[in-house]
Amino acid sequence: MKADREEKEVLQIELPRDLARRLRDFSREHRIPESLVVERALREYFTMGDLAH
Repeated sequence: MKADREEKEVLQIELPRDLARRLRDFSREHRIPESLVVERALREYFTMGDLAH
């Protein structure tokens, strides 16, 4: 996967408590690191095209 070869940068973000809980639960259930879930979601978000919301 291309993203694995890219240089990484550590960011600290704040999430609403419920969203953070959902992220942890999803990651645990699917055995996917939380950082990878966020990375994939952001890549999809930025490539959607319409960011007018």
